[in-house]
Amino acid sequence: MDKFDKILAKAEDLPVLPHIGMEILNLIEDKFSVPADFEAIIESDQVLTLKILKMANSAYYGYAREIINVKDAVVILGLDTIKSLVLSMLTRQMLSKDLHTYGLKKGELWSHSLAVAMTARSIAKIMKLSNHEKFFVAGLLHDVGKILLDITLKNYVDNLKFQVNEGKVDFIEAELRIAGIDHALIGSKLIEIWNLPDFLVNSVRYHHTSSKAPANFKTDAYIIDVANRLSYQVAPGSSVDFRVDKNVMPEEYGKLGLTSANIEGVLDSIRTSLDALQLTE
Repeated sequence: MDKFDKILAKAEDLPVLPHIGMEILNLIEDKFSVPADFEAIIESDQVLTLKILKMANSAYYGYAREIINVKDAVVILGLDTIKSLVLSMLTRQMLSKDLHTYGLKKGELWSHSLAVAMTARSIAKIMKLSNHEKFFVAGLLHDVGKILLDITLKNYVDNLKFQVNEGKVDFIEAELRIAGIDHALIGSKLIEIWNLPDFLVNSVRYHHTSSKAPANFKTDAYIIDVANRLSYQVAPGSSVDFRVDKNVMPEEYGKLGLTSANIEGVLDSIRTSLDALQLTE
């Protein structure tokens, strides 16, 4: 068994994405799915139902009457919010552990992943891309490989910091120098193991190296790349001990047809949405 296989073998120790999460992912990919499909899945899980009703009845939404069923909650919150909320809750356990190697405290990877997910989806909406919800999923899972590499690199934190801070390279290059593999590749292989769509495999694999992505996935990977760096303005994606280049120049998001006003609006909306999601805790 080589080093790559040994790292992937540790996936068995990760919290498993619940079956209900896989059903939601499949529905998001299905262009013929309707709100009733999501309602049925949510109603099959008591905890999900309670959390969604709690959010629908919160002061944040200010609705005039009490919401007592999932169907009405879907109407009030909107299907996009429902999808995001369900996937966020279902992946929270997996993405909430502290990652010592990357200087991330408990919950910080999850909040960063949520910020990337929301930003990517907002960009896709502005670009009028079809099925923009899948970009939320890609953003949510983009750094899942770090959970596995955190175990492998835990004895090399000082070296990792040196490579990033003094060598002026990003995490991908630093990981390659130390471990011979990076979190994007590991993450994409994990997504393959979970039997998720090629869009997710490639968006995660190339979210730092979109120019190397297959032609039909270049734009998808680039959207996750831009969303990832923009989200650092909203939620930490690494410790302040790491001087990672997080800037996105106007000409970069200009390639996607976006303006500075678009970006400012997106980030303001993400801040508000992250606050709202705290209501589900």
